[in-house]
Amino acid sequence: MRKITLVLAIISIVFSSVIYGQTKRVKITVDWSDQAHENLVEVYDPANNLLLSICNNIETAVPDDNCFNTTGTENTYAATYDLGCLPTVPTNIADEYYLILKSADDLPWNSGSVIVNVAGDDSPIYDGSGVNATGETHDFIVRDDGSSPFCDVDDFPDSDNDGVIDFVDQDDDNDGILDTQEGLELNQFDCLVPSLSFEDGVYVDGTGSGPGTLFAVYRFENAVNDDFNDDDYDVLLKITELTNTSIENIDDDTVDNAPFLQSELTFTGSGVPGVTYEFTIVDDGEPVVNGNYNPSANIFRIGGTTWDCDGTPTYQESVRYYNPSAFGLDNPTSLTTDIYDEPGVDNDGAGITAGTVTYGGFSTNTILRSYFQFSSNQFSIRMQLKNSQETTHTRLYAMSFTQCDIFDYKAPTLTILQGKDTDGDLVDNQLDLDSDNDGIPDNVEFQSTLGYVAPTMTLDGAGLPVKDED
Repeated sequence: MRKITLVLAIISIVFSSVIYGQTKRVKITVDWSDQAHENLVEVYDPANNLLLSICNNIETAVPDDNCFNTTGTENTYAATYDLGCLPTVPTNIADEYYLILKSADDLPWNSGSVIVNVAGDDSPIYDGSGVNATGETHDFIVRDDGSSPFCDVDDFPDSDNDGVIDFVDQDDDNDGILDTQEGLELNQFDCLVPSLSFEDGVYVDGTGSGPGTLFAVYRFENAVNDDFNDDDYDVLLKITELTNTSIENIDDDTVDNAPFLQSELTFTGSGVPGVTYEFTIVDDGEPVVNGNYNPSANIFRIGGTTWDCDGTPTYQESVRYYNPSAFGLDNPTSLTTDIYDEPGVDNDGAGITAGTVTYGGFSTNTILRSYFQFSSNQFSIRMQLKNSQETTHTRLYAMSFTQCDIFDYKAPTLTILQGKDTDGDLVDNQLDLDSDNDGIPDNVEFQSTLGYVAPTMTLDGAGLPVKDED
């Protein structure tokens, strides 16, 4: 199983005429707990090129109302911006990368911080206490210091050797077809893929010890929206693990978005209490006998989004995906990625954990969303709470199962663990120049004969052949 990570174009960096060598991973985290709408951070390279502007991107009815504006209404904002691998500054250059911290009222920030993480080191932390009319400038060092690690080929592969690491390359095999379309079968222009709708779920009598108990099963009839055939499919949801958690409502259709799976859960105690749901796509009316049933023979690739994942300094919402084919976050994001890899145990996978800020109501902001995809008719997801205290909390977890939601993301980081492999040659389509092994390159088959555009090594900052962009 090949692990590929990419970011769909957050920034393209230009460095004057200076030739840079090695690179280091750089992330910038902002945490504004008061008057966030007034603040702005600008990130520059040593040649004074603006790389990135960071401000509160919480959307309101008034566009940009909460971004560097004295009259905004959103006071809280916390997110991490992943700049990928930035070139190190050579010894013959005296200037450094730098930040300018600003406020719309030209006054020091009320509350907040900026953390620059270079190669895993969080040491530069700035609080904006010196902000004035000209801003507050801080250098951050991206150099060969003999200790902190560079971005190496093991952690950041470049599959097509085009000089653009897969982490920022939208087209890993340079055949002119986006990885999301080849590896995940997603086309942002039509996105005709099956989706799941969780409405009017019914407890299956005789399963578990009753509704909301371990091994209880719920049926969601005609839950699969399949645009490719006229067959009907149900989804059976089974509770396979329940740890210090009570299910108040397995799916509340009366709040927010009825087609979403919206579980109201009460978690008790410290640690990681939670519940695991096993989802199985079955043929319409598939009988449940002694808690057992058979998945449909028609295999689906199902994806979706976890929404509004937030937390507090003492507890954070968290979700675990067991053996997903892909997962990802937006960039920027308030979430962190969890990797589960337990030797000898078949429950590998990934997950996400919220930050320490709670946003009011149901937030649709992509900094609080996580994408997932499974290529099986049976998969498991755990909804959990990471709690540092012996307390009890009731939280609502919301998931949509429409994988086209990923196209709402601004610059999604996407890790493909199990991409589509059409010809079964153990090379995922996004890395295979002839994904169906018929002797005709994908670049030829994908385009019409009239107006054919050949692959080119002229690339932009996202690793896309420039000639193929139109």
